Amino acid sequence: MHEQYYCVTSWNSGPVRVSVNYTNPKNSMLSTLAKKLIDKDLRTLIKAGFMDDSLNLTQEGKQEVWALLYDKFKKDLVEAAEEKLEEDRE
Repeated sequence: MHEQYYCVTSWNSGPVRVSVNYTNPKNSMLSTLAKKLIDKDLRTLIKAGFMDDSLNLTQEGKQEVWALLYDKFKKDLVEAAEEKLEEDRE
């Protein structure tokens, strides 16, 4: 992980916001170790942006999971919807 610092300075054109990233060496070593410990599939998911470096699904990753679930269970979902509609009619 890195810490991000912002500085507002003034140039000829007016105030400018400059960001500076600082990486703590301890975090760098941990990140390097983590990269070696996670498997190829997780590295691919992180590289594609489906997971973040904390191994949480990103918004894009969540959308992909929902799409896969929908495709896989569409038939079951339709059956559940038909049952619900039948119950609502009664």
